[in-house]
Amino acid sequence: MLDIATGDTRQLTTNENDDWSPSWSPTSDQIAFVGNREENNDIFIIDVASGEITRLTTHDGDDINPSWGGDNRIYFNSNRSDAWEIYAIDPDGSNMVRITTIEPVEQP
Repeated sequence: MLDIATGDTRQLTTNENDDWSPSWSPTSDQIAFVGNREENNDIFIIDVASGEITRLTTHDGDDINPSWGGDNRIYFNSNRSDAWEIYAIDPDGSNMVRITTIEPVEQP
């Protein structure tokens, strides 16, 4: 994170694998991001002030592209249903719902 006024930088996450795709919350106090933990891509949030990280998803499928909605929910893509779908989850990890329903395409 870069403080524009001072030029100071602060690293928010430290992980052996990559953390990417940050998305600021509407209140600017949390960031949702994708983290690779335990050889799987899941959605996490970090509290900017405390640095506390919370894992929101734990499915074997890949959960990627988090984006905060104006309703304070986090929307993301996942292939957990064998097709790329859109899901939403509350910032505390509750109330996850699948928004889209796409039938998987069979490969020849």
